[in-house]
Amino acid sequence: MASRGTSSVGFALAKVLRDRIAGGRYTNNFPTENELMAEFAMSRYAVRSALQRLETDGQIRRHPGRGTMLVERFSEGSTWAIRTVEDLIVQIERIHKIRAHRVRQDIAGGSAAGRVARQLNVAPGHPTVVIRRTYFGWDREVIVVGELHYRLDGFRQTIDLFRENLPAP
Repeated sequence: MASRGTSSVGFALAKVLRDRIAGGRYTNNFPTENELMAEFAMSRYAVRSALQRLETDGQIRRHPGRGTMLVERFSEGSTWAIRTVEDLIVQIERIHKIRAHRVRQDIAGGSAAGRVARQLNVAPGHPTVVIRRTYFGWDREVIVVGELHYRLDGFRQTIDLFRENLPAP
């Protein structure tokens, strides 16, 4: 894993750790920097880079002297919250008992009708932002489609996209 430079190695380690978190491998105790350095034969810089990515994603919190903690995930009885793309996929897998491959999100203008207008406390026909998420399985078949409506005055979306540091072609 340590063949392409520190930032690429940190990116790859972050991906492995995200997969482990999603798979439930870490519950209460997250490995220390030293444990990760030993397990993956990586430098402290690469491990810290990976942990910074997970912290930026909102999956962990680091506390100097106390260790690294997983950010509490939503439970079956709690309010549904999305902190990362992984949260989207894990929630769908939990509900539908099928392994998801990817999520497509479309954002468009729409209008509130009936139940949506009442929930948003707007008049029917009021403009909304409509977010439609389509979840696909590994066989490329649609698992489920979800649709969310937001009032224009209450909608804001921020997206951070990361790309692996690949060698130039």
